[in-house]
Amino acid sequence: MTVSELFGLSHLANNAFGADVVVTAAQVIGAFTVGVGYAALRLRTVAFWP
Repeated sequence: MTVSELFGLSHLANNAFGADVVVTAAQVIGAFTVGVGYAALRLRTVAFWP
């Protein structure tokens, strides 16, 4: 499991606090996508701060 997947799945906890399932699903997908983007940027630039 990649860090991006863990980052996205960590947003599933929002359901425990009464968030809408559709909104939570969008947050999971968005967080995963951002995580993949940051990972790609990190691999491309070989630097933590671009």
